[in-house]
Amino acid sequence: MSRKFTIFINQPSHSLTDHEPWGDGLIAYQFIDRLARRGHQLYIAAPIVSLREPLHANAHLIHVKTRTEPSLWYPSWPHRIEYAFRVRRLFAKLRTKAGFDVIHQLNPVTSGVNLFLSGKRTPFVMGLVWPQWPTATPRSRVKAALLSIVRRLLRWEQFRRASRILIAVPGSRELIPKSAAIQARVRLLHCGIDTEHFSPEPSGEGQQAFDPHLLFLATLNTNKGIYDLLTAFENVVKAVPQARLTIAGDGPERDGVKRFVSESTARDHIT
Repeated sequence: MSRKFTIFINQPSHSLTDHEPWGDGLIAYQFIDRLARRGHQLYIAAPIVSLREPLHANAHLIHVKTRTEPSLWYPSWPHRIEYAFRVRRLFAKLRTKAGFDVIHQLNPVTSGVNLFLSGKRTPFVMGLVWPQWPTATPRSRVKAALLSIVRRLLRWEQFRRASRILIAVPGSRELIPKSAAIQARVRLLHCGIDTEHFSPEPSGEGQQAFDPHLLFLATLNTNKGIYDLLTAFENVVKAVPQARLTIAGDGPERDGVKRFVSESTARDHIT
């Protein structure tokens, strides 16, 4: 029988959810649910929670409330610092009772929160680490340079303390320091497909033909690859004239996507 672990999980930002259209929260929920069903004991700290169904009995959720306002998008530094202190205090309190085997910080991993959690006594796992989102740059060159230095130092210290760093796509390595010792701790962990929910129709004779239909369901941000998809889809339509694409979502690139679609050679195939 495989060993059962007691794990402290920190979900420092973005809603922990089993139904909201929020990728980080849904992935975190799947991690927690599957680990709990395998018999591991989990203690989960999170600032924003939106669940329709109760977690598995092995998953103990602690909703960490703060005086500063949490945010789904870009939490303020005062909130991050306050939340980090509260989670550290929570971990210290629970550790005497639970005796944790592992600390696992879910996304986002580069917010500075885990500096308050990581240490030599308990193995610390970071990730999944995703490619970096574009961030606003201060107008002042001096401020921009100082901010860049602070971010690099924070990132280096966070990854240096990690026992393992999980990435879902190779591009995430760009965020991780080039140190050989740190890179050796990186593990590529692809996101799987739940075949109970997503599976192709069985093929067979007499099956009704259908037109291929693609769905893009995500925040309309450049880093999500929406413009790459739209460009590629023009070539898809040339090869498969009956193909269709539906774009569902909202975000800062909404107007830009609309303009791109209106000028696309495949615009009659896109909703």
